[in-house]
Amino acid sequence: MCGNPSFTGESCKSCIGRYGLDGMVAGWDYEGVVKMAILDIKAGYHDVALKMLESFFIMMITQEERFNDFISFLMEEDVKVTYVSESRNNNKRGLMTYRYGKKMGHSKALAKNLIKISGKDATPIDLLKKSKQTEKQAKLSKKERLENVKGAFEVKKDPPEKLVLVDDVFTTGATLRECCKELKKRGAKKVWGFVLARSS
Repeated sequence: MCGNPSFTGESCKSCIGRYGLDGMVAGWDYEGVVKMAILDIKAGYHDVALKMLESFFIMMITQEERFNDFISFLMEEDVKVTYVSESRNNNKRGLMTYRYGKKMGHSKALAKNLIKISGKDATPIDLLKKSKQTEKQAKLSKKERLENVKGAFEVKKDPPEKLVLVDDVFTTGATLRECCKELKKRGAKKVWGFVLARSS
């Protein structure tokens, strides 16, 4: 969160604070070919590319040492997986994908794939609700993004104490941080983020 190196993705104490993420892992830096692919995916193109990115990332986290702490946390019996909810307008913006025979948001689809590697007989928990319509984050500055998502999410029910929070991309981190804050306000004790890519 502060920008200092963290090989395993674990947050330092000053970054966690009261409501911050305890850690976060990402497959790639949000740049180059990966960024181009994700932007195309968000525009509603190349759903196959999204599936490929997800598959590569899922394979990576089971093989690379830097993901060991995250995997250990994910495998704990009482850890559940949730995801950043999509607004209804995302249906028109191309942020939905067909998976498992029905239309769902990219974050939910990624969360489903993540649960598979844990070996748990479970599905992602639908905890977050978009409570207000927001502007597209890509068009805003870092300060504007933080303001844009402030109060934009509600927690629909009391969350488990340990969670993995899934989203597609971490740029300024405004969305993931806001969701984590709301989850911890409602009772979550430890939350790790999981994204395809993050800005350096």
